[in-house]
Amino acid sequence: PSASNKEFVPHDDDEETEAEEQIEIPSFSLEELLLPAPTCAVSQIGPTGLAFIGDVVFELFVRSRMIWPSRRTSDLQNQVVAMVRAENQSKLLSIVLERFPLTQKEQVIVTRGRNTAATKGNKRKPADYNNASALE
Repeated sequence: PSASNKEFVPHDDDEETEAEEQIEIPSFSLEELLLPAPTCAVSQIGPTGLAFIGDVVFELFVRSRMIWPSRRTSDLQNQVVAMVRAENQSKLLSIVLERFPLTQKEQVIVTRGRNTAATKGNKRKPADYNNASALE
């Protein structure tokens, strides 16, 4: 983060204060705001962390594809949930692997994702869960 700005924070109450309160608001460029923290070593993030972030990214992608034509929110939700299920993500990974050659780096990431441990008591097949994590 770059230098910080000081900004006056007004009080809602009628009481007078001895000194005006100020808070520090960090000033970020758009790039700094959108990219991972500079201290983040992406290669050191574990498979579960990658799947956690990938899950959100994949759902956002699916949601953005489903909003047109306009539908009721409940219908949108049902369709999105059906699309992001582990079984469908596993099928999608198979299609991606068949149609698009992965670079060595991408293959390593898929393998790391696949190595995420499936949780016990989960109704999904462990292979589908692992493939879904690899896709994410």
